[in-house]
Amino acid sequence: CMDPQLERFADTLALAGIDITQPFDVRWYNAHAIEHSLPLSPLPTFERPPSDGTLAVLLGNSTALWPAFLRWLAAQPDPESVTDPLDTY
Repeated sequence: CMDPQLERFADTLALAGIDITQPFDVRWYNAHAIEHSLPLSPLPTFERPPSDGTLAVLLGNSTALWPAFLRWLAAQPDPESVTDPLDTY
């Protein structure tokens, strides 16, 4: 069961086509990277006590991105002049 605030966050992102959200504890990511000697930088914990954990959310998209992105692009005054439109979106 997801926290209500996280659920609202995920719902808002889904409307924009970012329909994959996975909350996780930064401690898990950092420990996993160290345990497997991965060449990854640790994620910041913002000096929170280790017992409190630090929330992060992995974001991604499926093909749900395209209708939302294309609506946005069509609403631009001059869509063809938008440099890197997906990055700008």
